[in-house]
Amino acid sequence: MIYCSILGGRANFEVTDVPELIETFQWESHLDELQIDYDDASQNCVALVFKSKLVTNAKGGGVTMTKPCTPARSKSTRGPNPDLDLTGSPLKCSFTLDEDFDDSYEMSGLRGSSQATPIYVPLSTQVARSILSRVTIKTENDGVMKFPCWVFCDGQDDILYLGSQRHRNHVTVHSIRALEQFSSKESGTSKMSQILNQHHMLAPPSLKTPIKSKARAVFKLSEDFPVDAALTGHEASVCAPSSLAIEATWSKPKAILEKPSPDAMVSLRMNLSPGDERMASFGLWNELSALMGFMTGLNNEGITWMARDESVDLEKQIHDLIESVRNSGPGGQQRGKVSAKLESQDQGDDGDPQLDDVLSTVRSDLDFTDQLWMVLMQVQSLAELSAAFTYIFKTIQQEDLRPFMFSNSKSKTSKLICDLSRDAVQVPDMSGRFPLELLVEMGLEKLQRDYLHTLMSGYLATREDLEPFIAIDANVNGEEKLRNLFALHLALELVVLLQTYLSSSHDCLRVLVQKCLHDLKMRPITSVGEEMRYAMNFQLPSHLVKDQLSKLSPNIWHSYFWSEGDILSARSDALLTIDPPQEWMAIKQTKDLNSESREKEDLTYYFTLNTSITRFLETKHH
Repeated sequence: MIYCSILGGRANFEVTDVPELIETFQWESHLDELQIDYDDASQNCVALVFKSKLVTNAKGGGVTMTKPCTPARSKSTRGPNPDLDLTGSPLKCSFTLDEDFDDSYEMSGLRGSSQATPIYVPLSTQVARSILSRVTIKTENDGVMKFPCWVFCDGQDDILYLGSQRHRNHVTVHSIRALEQFSSKESGTSKMSQILNQHHMLAPPSLKTPIKSKARAVFKLSEDFPVDAALTGHEASVCAPSSLAIEATWSKPKAILEKPSPDAMVSLRMNLSPGDERMASFGLWNELSALMGFMTGLNNEGITWMARDESVDLEKQIHDLIESVRNSGPGGQQRGKVSAKLESQDQGDDGDPQLDDVLSTVRSDLDFTDQLWMVLMQVQSLAELSAAFTYIFKTIQQEDLRPFMFSNSKSKTSKLICDLSRDAVQVPDMSGRFPLELLVEMGLEKLQRDYLHTLMSGYLATREDLEPFIAIDANVNGEEKLRNLFALHLALELVVLLQTYLSSSHDCLRVLVQKCLHDLKMRPITSVGEEMRYAMNFQLPSHLVKDQLSKLSPNIWHSYFWSEGDILSARSDALLTIDPPQEWMAIKQTKDLNSESREKEDLTYYFTLNTSITRFLETKHH
């Protein structure tokens, strides 16, 4: 018996998607029992037919048995036919309807961990053709098969997949073949001519419409970028580092692996994921994470305290902060030891900043509440927080200390310190949730100043750009303020990501930050957390990244040709990828290359050729 898996919800399907989709197919049924649903929801489905399925452990370990299954084998005595008759009638069967597919043998399915990878056992090319013909005939009378049906082949004659899709007025057949690997040092012009000549052979001489062509190149600028991800939502199901890729499309390519033309359409694709330790913004994210943990306490959801290194002496840091106020005297306060220490941590152990000055996340004008936040955010209990506030407030009142604070500060802590300095009030009772409210207010104010400072002092955004994320109204609740801070952090993540992997010019950074802020305004953040990923896709003038792309090699290079006529249309896709389209492909790279060597060494690409023929059952004029 032969099996079929269905992948639902696949929008904007293209034939080149198939090699990357095989590991994502979901529920299964026997092919003979498959009921095709013709409602509108089925338009985004893809069907894969295979002999059986194995599952291997993601770590390369063993496999365990599960339920038995009975894949079928064909009894046909016909000899193998390596050529796919793409120009012939798709309804012409290469078998008889009386052929028996019931001879079978028992085979066990296998189960791995939750991160296991399925391995689909392929069918022979001959059986694949038979299955597709049967499906085509079945749908001729039963209805319209709105989603593509693919058969996983065993790689004989280099054929990886055969596929077909029938609509009411036309039928399309597909063939995906794995060719010899292509070296970046080979002649791209010669290879392009071969592909073009093969495309001419797909259509009869009567098809005289001009051949149209386009090319697409994807440059993965950071590791683990999900090239096939649908970049249209706020979040992903798994947490992954921030990632960046550039996609360029242009017309009339002349050579395989050619660089994008000056008039290419360039889009920047980003997955912004806060909490990436590689980013220079990680220090601010730690503060924002602590603030989120305290906010949950105010919402009666439990307080999340930050882990504190055993070497950190919180009491000493509080004494140092008070001592800096004593030494500053009236009229102002210089930055204390605490902020200087944090600045060194943000810049690295050697104190040498890795990015341009516009990315500095450290302000030189920290007031007392800013520094107090950076100390008290390390507390690990409500009792410790209450004791710290009580000591600080009593010391300020008893010694008549006047720490420097911004005049526009609206926090309760600022007002309380001013009143205590004038001996206008007594130290309040620090029981209940009051200390936590003070701490959260300080964190909200401090982080807003940090993000505004970074984006505005670097001339990356104007006050008008940032206005939607600045909470001035006293009626704005803490949750909304937190979402605004999260949005500003994403804008900062974008800047750091671009400067880290693309070495973007200041003009490029400013354009993209403004696009990012506009996108965040139009698609407001609804929830916050480390598991959140915000996906963006921006069009970008090609001249802003021309120099960077000229030094890089693409991870994916894709060209396609198509010809159209009244009764026939043909399409050829040449797909070159650094990574194998399938893990099981028996093609070995000649070199073990990583992303750091892509600018210097000869690269070897996996080469897949996809051909499609569409035959119209009625002419387009009708």
